[in-house]
Amino acid sequence: MRLSLGVAVERVRKVKWAGRAEDDISIFNIQDVVKRIGEKKLIQNITDEDISYLINSFRKLGFKHATINRKLSALSVVLDHAVSQGWLLRRPKTPRLNENGGNIRFLTQEEEEQILQYTALYADYVFRDAFIVLVDTGVRPKILFRMRPKDFLQVSENGPTIQVWESPAGLPHGIPLTTRAAEVIARRLGGEKIFPELNQQRLERHWQRMKEKAGFLNDALFTLNMLRDTTACRLVQRGAPLNVVKLWMGHKSISVTMKYAYLAPALTMT
Repeated sequence: MRLSLGVAVERVRKVKWAGRAEDDISIFNIQDVVKRIGEKKLIQNITDEDISYLINSFRKLGFKHATINRKLSALSVVLDHAVSQGWLLRRPKTPRLNENGGNIRFLTQEEEEQILQYTALYADYVFRDAFIVLVDTGVRPKILFRMRPKDFLQVSENGPTIQVWESPAGLPHGIPLTTRAAEVIARRLGGEKIFPELNQQRLERHWQRMKEKAGFLNDALFTLNMLRDTTACRLVQRGAPLNVVKLWMGHKSISVTMKYAYLAPALTMT
């Protein structure tokens, strides 16, 4: 049965939301959802990308995660009922957002320049190289420590890439390298590993010293994990589709990637 979202909501309203105060809130929330997805949108055609757009639009409006979750919950009721009635064979995922956190902390261009100035002033060139690769590729530090010369591909259809061996299937995926990241890796190809000087403890020491000297010591959110978030945020800000960002970052689910969706330059359904 081909059913529009507006019709499905009306049917759910009659059987699920029957006049209690909490039902009025659910109706208000689903109306907000319908307003953005469109009442004429066929329920069978609602995709994960539509849910991403929905979250993105609510974030752009300044809604807190708890508010967005209530609206997603109302949509979940409609989708679950659609499945139970045979109107829908597969429902898109409606993730639950973290209600304890705010917007994602990521590096500004000015902060990046401060870090690079620190590495020049204190001749911390090992950290400079690691920082450039981490912030430009989005790989986790543990992947950085495992990188080997054989993982670096100088010739590919996308230009220089690094093969990252991190996926549920244990298969690699290639990450395109910026010019400066490619230069760093090409310069470090002489040994068994690209960053033989580093492990987690040593990298953390470099990071803490940089925070102290560059003036970031009192920023509790200024962590190594922020570099990975910075990569994802910059990709989204530059218009990369979320499914591309998902593959680049190695996320297991699009719901993980969707936390960056509010940073997209325009609210689009594509």
